[in-house]
Amino acid sequence: MQKVQKNNYSKKICSLLFNLDLFAQEVQLRINKNDKFFTPLGIIMSLILIALSLILAINNIVEVVQKTNPSVVSSDQQDQETPNFLLMPNNFTFVISVNKFTLDNIYGLDTLFSLQFTQCFRKRDPETRKITQGCQNYSMNKCEDRNFEAQFQKTYFQQFNKSNIYCINHDEWIANPFSIQGSAASNEFKYLKFNLLVCQNKSQNNTCYPKDYIQANLTGGLLVYYVQDQLLDLKKPQQFFVPSIRQGSAIFAQKTQKTIVAYHKTIYVQTDVGLFIEDLQERNSYQSYLEKESSDAVDSNKLIEYVYQLDPRQTFYNRSYPKIQDIIGTIGGLWQALYFTISILIMPFVQGFMELSLINKFFNFSYKANAILDDCSISQNRSHILSPPQSKTTIKKSFTSQKLQIEKISDTSQIAQFLRERKNLLKLNLSDLCGFMFGSQKKQRKQFEYSQRKIQQKLDITFILNKLFEIDKLKMVLLNENQLKLFNYFPKPCVSDALILNQDDKLLQNQEKQIEFSYLLKEELTHEMKVQEAYKAYKKIKKLNNQEQLDQRILIHLDQDLRNLFDSLIESDQSNDSCNLNDVQILNDSKYQNIITTYKTHEKPHKKQSN
Repeated sequence: MQKVQKNNYSKKICSLLFNLDLFAQEVQLRINKNDKFFTPLGIIMSLILIALSLILAINNIVEVVQKTNPSVVSSDQQDQETPNFLLMPNNFTFVISVNKFTLDNIYGLDTLFSLQFTQCFRKRDPETRKITQGCQNYSMNKCEDRNFEAQFQKTYFQQFNKSNIYCINHDEWIANPFSIQGSAASNEFKYLKFNLLVCQNKSQNNTCYPKDYIQANLTGGLLVYYVQDQLLDLKKPQQFFVPSIRQGSAIFAQKTQKTIVAYHKTIYVQTDVGLFIEDLQERNSYQSYLEKESSDAVDSNKLIEYVYQLDPRQTFYNRSYPKIQDIIGTIGGLWQALYFTISILIMPFVQGFMELSLINKFFNFSYKANAILDDCSISQNRSHILSPPQSKTTIKKSFTSQKLQIEKISDTSQIAQFLRERKNLLKLNLSDLCGFMFGSQKKQRKQFEYSQRKIQQKLDITFILNKLFEIDKLKMVLLNENQLKLFNYFPKPCVSDALILNQDDKLLQNQEKQIEFSYLLKEELTHEMKVQEAYKAYKKIKKLNNQEQLDQRILIHLDQDLRNLFDSLIESDQSNDSCNLNDVQILNDSKYQNIITTYKTHEKPHKKQSN
């Protein structure tokens, strides 16, 4: 009892494991010696689907390689501490022009006005809270070509009269580079400051005009400034920070001090350049964010103060490009969508062509109303057979007119024409199947539906099981007890590796002639070989004096056209008995070929080409 329980438990465990097998192969039936039924329509639509998928795949791969269409996510944060941006002549621009309200230049550097450019810093020790601060002054003079090192600077200022604009002294700048960093609340704060001042004789040069003259000739004007800025083009894979020059202006007047503070936010761009896994690269820069302007009515020599500094505001951009697995997923999704759509459109036609193939495999069709012989009537006559003698008489009367015409046939072309007029396959194309859906071509549609219904009845699982039971019953009737016991022990065909590798066709054919190969190789015979063997068997049965009842039934159910052709060949053979043996053999071979060609012609489907 315990052993039985253990066996039951083991069977349940094995069953559970079998159900968990995700790669179990389902058993498939075959149709026309293929795993699937193929149609030209299905092949064309498959090629279209593959082409669309390849185009999408190539397009996505090009985007990944060229990195032209990133996915961007942005966010803003605020942090008092910022990176230190070193400013050099090739990556920073600060140019000013002093003009009248009429936009004419005011010429009077160090006589009417003076320019002052300063970098200031303040550093606070986070532990001791000690503050260190200071400023570095840079002189400004008329611009020269060497002040513009970068190409974007040269392009922007190439049309300017450089004697009317002022730049930071190039030598002083190279000797003492400056930078910007942090904000007013940072531990380390660096900023730039520019002042437009009324000229005063406080220097050793004493080049300024008298105060009364300056007040009369420098009552007010317009300060135009050109400062460095950054544009952001995130579609570019590498040079996404595009340097630019931003122009601004401010009005100045005597006894009025104007202050302009230009705030710049820090930009961080983080890019994932990995094809399969994450690979981050980060770059940063700054960009103009806000300008605040204020004016005070004070009696001072300072006309305009322009401050250039960073702001605590920071913007983060996260860029990512499609990865290979994303491309595969996109293509897979499109494939499924297109496949589902195309399947809805063409599956009714593919199903129709498959059923048409099965129908033509088992049925012949008559199209002419005045045909001499109707195949359907032949089948009906055969279904009412009561006994072999009565069947012979009925069939003989039915085929009298047909036999007279067969006797008149003298060559292969006439035989083929004769068969085409009497037997044909159901010829349908794509337009015909479309017409079925809209109710046209009623005759062909009824033929198709009738044949389809008969085929489907034979494909019913209960019908198939019933036939299998009938085979078992037939074995019980035909075989005795001892024969039944030996029936299941027929030898299986043995495929020898030495014989296969020997590549000797004769040895292989000799092995296939063995009895254990016969029932497996029946379907492997060519159509020509089947017809020749059928003719030999027909000839032997006809020669029998006492035909068995089963032989007579087989002859009655034989294809009538083929039977008539066999009879004509037998008569021809009898008339040629006196000929030379070699001539007879040649003639027989020719006749075999005529039968083979003729019989294959009437079974070959004549399908229209669908547009």
